[in-house]
Amino acid sequence: MYNYNFQVFDASKPYRAHNMIVNKCESSNDTGTLEVRVFTALGALAIEGAIITVYTYIGKDLETEIKEVTTDENGTAPPIELPVAYDVNEPYVDSERFFTHYNLRVKATGYYTIHIVNIHLYPNIKVLFNVNLTPVAGVSPGTDLEEQIVIPNPHIDISNLELN
Repeated sequence: MYNYNFQVFDASKPYRAHNMIVNKCESSNDTGTLEVRVFTALGALAIEGAIITVYTYIGKDLETEIKEVTTDENGTAPPIELPVAYDVNEPYVDSERFFTHYNLRVKATGYYTIHIVNIHLYPNIKVLFNVNLTPVAGVSPGTDLEEQIVIPNPHIDISNLELN
């Protein structure tokens, strides 16, 4: 079992997303599983009907949607199984420890939309995101307010890379 905790937070605000590699999952060698739970009030209240969108960037500001799911009454989205491929051009991976980058958008009416950018999905690993949404007060309906969380690339020793 893999235990990994990753918290993204600003000292002036409560945390927005908590990521944890839960364990090896029962999927094929070239897929990983993403699970998302959506709450408010620092995890005290589940948000039903939140729209979870997994996407990738295909250009600087162009994105392509991979999968969209909705949370249930417990704030839990169905597991999302996604392909993971080894990319020889990616400087942060090797053939034994590779991952694929994905992005996640969590949107619910009456809450700030959260974008989690640069998720690392590993083969045969289930990754759980507990996302805390902040209510929006005093904004006209239909207005989208957003916040972005960027997950940094894994630390590597650049001196060990073979540069061409």
